[in-house]
Amino acid sequence: MDAGLDQAFSDSDNLRRAETVLVDLAIDGRSVLDQADRYAEKQRLLAMQAYNGSQDEAHTDSLAGAWASGSWYKLLNHRPDLAEQYAREALRLKHEDLLSPNSDVGKVASANLAHALLFRNRIDEAEKIYNAIKDTKIDQSKPMKDSIAGDYSVLRSLKFIHPGMCTIGKLLGDAAYAKTDCAAIN
Repeated sequence: MDAGLDQAFSDSDNLRRAETVLVDLAIDGRSVLDQADRYAEKQRLLAMQAYNGSQDEAHTDSLAGAWASGSWYKLLNHRPDLAEQYAREALRLKHEDLLSPNSDVGKVASANLAHALLFRNRIDEAEKIYNAIKDTKIDQSKPMKDSIAGDYSVLRSLKFIHPGMCTIGKLLGDAAYAKTDCAAIN
């Protein structure tokens, strides 16, 4: 791996940036995504150790964030079953309702849960979550529907596609699906 990717993987805050770099470079990133998944898993285990030592709010937030981040990497590695479990654990730790999360971690976990459910063909459940969170803001400014559109862009780039992404994309106003005729989903 080159120095730029090593630096991008240097901490968990940079994992999403590293993933974007991989997609932008059009690298067949299976092994790199596996490495990112392993790194996210390591971060989660470290957060669990810290949380077990002190279950204060900061450690809870860190651990919930690690579970939410891990859910995304499980999804990218074609493991929607584990992505669902990880997202649910993040929501549980934050005491967040998946349909009305308050924290950014809860919103990310809800979106990742919806993605996982979509890829597990639990489309009605996924759509319910997408509808509930699409107009909420992440980082106090960015609408979740934009974040979800970004996730879909990454998934398309990696050729990890579900027919329901078209329908949900249209529902969210994702420009990538604006002129697309969506196939019926079961």
